[in-house]
Amino acid sequence: MLLSMMSSNESARLERLVVACHDDRRAFSDAASAHPAHHDELTQLARRRDTFIVALEAVLRAHGKEPSRRGSTLAWWNRVTASVRVAVAGATNMSDTFRSCVRQESRTLEDFEHAERAGSSSREVAELVQAQLREIEADLARVRHLYGWS
Repeated sequence: MLLSMMSSNESARLERLVVACHDDRRAFSDAASAHPAHHDELTQLARRRDTFIVALEAVLRAHGKEPSRRGSTLAWWNRVTASVRVAVAGATNMSDTFRSCVRQESRTLEDFEHAERAGSSSREVAELVQAQLREIEADLARVRHLYGWS
């Protein structure tokens, strides 16, 4: 992959995408645990985010940046509050996990759309972001369908 100089704004956008993918992976993994009927499909979505992370991290590392190894504080807080609700209710609300996936995936979609609009100093990076964006759009549509929001 040929890489040109990356601005600090571009590296910050790519870092944000890495963090968003970590958040997605966690949301899909949590939903997979709560939904045995959809476990395999949700686990596959989580694994796909892992591949996104690896590809984005490779770009950042090629530019001397050390990518984040975890998700956002907001996603962490949402998981904590969901855990408290489960503890109080005594059971997992199945629709909460799908809503969390839809909410998280919608935020990730916005981050990728922003990165795509902003462009890239490298055609290869722009193509990577565009390809991942298209997959995220399809994944969001699929999760909405699983939730019943077709």
